[in-house]
Amino acid sequence: MKVNITIDNLTESQAIAVEELLAGWQLISDSNDITVWTGFFCDGKLDWKPKIKFNRRKPQRFMKDIGQRLGRVKMLQRDDLEVYQQMYFVDPYKIEEALKDDDTNKS
Repeated sequence: MKVNITIDNLTESQAIAVEELLAGWQLISDSNDITVWTGFFCDGKLDWKPKIKFNRRKPQRFMKDIGQRLGRVKMLQRDDLEVYQQMYFVDPYKIEEALKDDDTNKS
């Protein structure tokens, strides 16, 4: 499946961060031996206000039950201080399972 994503209203550093995340995904894909969660920090209280189009429409949330989406992780800061951060997780394998369950229930 091919998707087209456009993102407007980013700061320069946010645009670089998005590109870095996508480059990381490409690196993982090219390596064939890395399995890792990736993350992206969004500050909706400050200046994270992107205008996003997914296949020319506003992105829609996948509202089926895929288990826990919110969590807390301990992040190590530069000064070796550990800080807990809120995280929002999306697991494509959980989504795949939910889609298969839908297909099974339709039979």
